[in-house]
Order: sequence, then structure tokens, then C-alpha cells
Amino acid sequence: MIEQMQREEVEAVGNQGLPKHMQAFVLKAYGGPECTSLTQVPLPEPASRQLLVRVRAAGLNPVDFKTRRGDLRPVQRYRLPAVLGNELAGEVVACGDQVQRFRVGDRVFARVDKSAMGAFAQFAVVEDGHAAVMPASLDFATAAAIPLAGLTALQALRDELHVASGQRIFISGGAGGVGSFAIQIAKHLGAQVATTASPRGEALVRQLGADTVVDYTKESPETVLSGFDGAFDLVGGRALAQAFAIVRPGATVLSIAGMPEPQTASKDLGRVLGLQALSGWRASR
Repeated sequence: MIEQMQREEVEAVGNQGLPKHMQAFVLKAYGGPECTSLTQVPLPEPASRQLLVRVRAAGLNPVDFKTRRGDLRPVQRYRLPAVLGNELAGEVVACGDQVQRFRVGDRVFARVDKSAMGAFAQFAVVEDGHAAVMPASLDFATAAAIPLAGLTALQALRDELHVASGQRIFISGGAGGVGSFAIQIAKHLGAQVATTASPRGEALVRQLGADTVVDYTKESPETVLSGFDGAFDLVGGRALAQAFAIVRPGATVLSIAGMPEPQTASKDLGRVLGLQALSGWRASR
């Protein structure tokens, strides 16, 4: 009996000291919360350029519930069942044979592959190019909240709006997750930043570096701002229309508040079919 129990324990753990199965938050079908469940799934195996990470914390984002509801099916279809989650922090427990920048034991944070997800689990595979070693000053919970929002802000300002020193940039909703990164990145790139915030968020956005703060509960930003070199909209709806009124002629307004338009979706995901009918914004005034 003892020998049988020992043999079963070895089979359950495997020859690398890792379990063969793990707990994961799985999407079984598109719909409401009832379409997800915490269940046992096989432990993923890292490919040659991937890390296997023991997840210590994972970030929750709007894209997660939108994925669960099926809102993003026109641009990203997953083979279900699928493990949810897009960003994480944890410890490397195994490396693919071509991984050179990381070693077992490294504390990392990462944005998992958008075509696979998988962060809401005890372990997750991560492309080595999508991970970074965590600064020693960060705890796992803080680090896990950085990748998705931080990369969104960086790509929008640096790669799409091409923010440069001396420019004036408007950011709607600066006190939110992406907005808090966007203000700091825009300032780092040398821009002057104006943003909207409620009275509760004003102290935060000023601390992050915003030069001008408009209290959207009392006034519309387009009545006090004009001639800006670019705008990054994080709210959508009326705020997006206001952004167009704030920028100078020829300036670009970039929004992440709606579905992507065909150019962006093709560039990021390689998909264009069916997107012409969806509402998304990246346009010049």
C-alpha cells in the first residue's frame, strides 16, 4: 500500500518536481459568469522560447469580462474551453531550451500571448519576449497590474501618437489604470499633459505629472482646451467627441474605448474581415 501511494505521488508530481495538473479559471462558453469555473486542467509545457511561471498574482482587466461575454469574437476567437487572464507576476519554474534571458527562480511579470491567455491559473506559459524581471522594489500584486495597462499606454503614445518633446497631449480619464501610466509616459517623452478627472482623482493625476486638470463634473474640456497636438481617449462616447474638438487640425485622436477599426486590427491581430462594420477610432481631425 505504501509503495502504491508513493508511486501515485510521483506520477502526480512528475519528474521535475512539478504537478501534472493545476487549478485554473476556465471559460467554457461565451456568456455570463456561469460560463466560467475554477477547475483542474493539465499543467502547460513551455515551448523552446517560453517560460513556465508559477503565478503569484494576476491582473484583472476590462478585456477579461469582455472576452468572457464574447464581445471580442470578431477580432479574437479562442478555442474553448480556455484559461482566462492576460497578465501576471510570478516565479520562473522551467525554461524552454532556447531561452537565454531568464533562469529558474527569476521573479518576472508578463503580458501573456493575446492569442492564448492563461494567466488565471497556478502556472502559465509565457513567451520569453513578453516577460521582464521584476524590480526588487515591487511585490507580486503590484507587478501583476502593470503589463497590460502599461503596454497599452506606451504603445499608444510612443508608437501610434509619436509623442515628442514640447507637444501638448490631451488624455481623457487620467485617473484610471491606463491613464495613470499614460500621464507618466507622456511626461517622460517631454510632453505637456492635460487630462480630465473628478475631484476625487485630481490629486492623483497632478501627482503623476498632469499640467492641466479639468474637472469633468463641472465643465467640458473642449471649452477650456484647444490646439492640442494629439489626444488619447480612454473613455469613449462624449469624451471622444470632445477630444476631436480639443486637437488642432491635422492632429491624431487615438481611442481604446471601442472596438478596433480595420487598420489597427490588421496591424495588431492580422484580422480585417468583418471589422468594417465595427465602431473603433483612430483618426485625424
